Amino acid sequence: MKTLAFAIGLSILSTGASLAADLPVKAVKADPVPVYTWSGIYGGVNAGYEWTQLDWAYYNLPGQTLARKPEGGQVGAHVGAQYQWRQFVFGVEAQWQTQPMTGVGLDAPVFAPAFDAYMSLSQLFMVGPRVGWVFSPQWMAYGTGGYARGTVSTAFYARGFPNVPALIEKRPDGWFAGGGIDYLITNWLYAGVEYRHIEFDTDLYKTTNIPAVGSARYVSAKADLVQFRLGFKFSGLEPGKY
Repeated sequence: MKTLAFAIGLSILSTGASLAADLPVKAVKADPVPVYTWSGIYGGVNAGYEWTQLDWAYYNLPGQTLARKPEGGQVGAHVGAQYQWRQFVFGVEAQWQTQPMTGVGLDAPVFAPAFDAYMSLSQLFMVGPRVGWVFSPQWMAYGTGGYARGTVSTAFYARGFPNVPALIEKRPDGWFAGGGIDYLITNWLYAGVEYRHIEFDTDLYKTTNIPAVGSARYVSAKADLVQFRLGFKFSGLEPGKY
């Protein structure tokens, strides 16, 4: 009797185990793995430091030259669009810098010992392509270059009367080249560091229609800029990949 009861109990346990094995097992859902992409429209702010060189050569006065090398903090903004293809990124970007770099010092000592000379570079605008290489999903190194334009102002005035200058202002064309590294903090937020060299065409600045010796001058400008970038990228995700 005991043997029969034991056999019946063992059969029931075996049947229950089989039924349990046949029940569907609920899979544990893994957390989604982010897929980063550099494609999208983006924009942000930039801040850094600028070293500027402004050269002044008097019209028809060989050897009478001046140079100013102002430097200081710089702030601005940028906007662009880019597309990632495998490890390469192709795009175009426009950038503005607002802070003026101004240098003031002695005018030509030979014929203007009682005068000071003023030169300034401001309102930089740059636009051009950039090509990047994604060496890690969140890191991209890139090169850039293109067209530049800025405001160059020059003046000379009697020492002690800086508010009465013969100011001349022009917006010469130029070019820029540089590169940097960007980092995707998230698929929408990025930060980076960048270097740019900028040069502008030499132009004749004159106070009269006919260039006058002693007042007309050729002025050229160039700058080096190191800056940090922070911005927001739209279209940050590829559909179905996050």
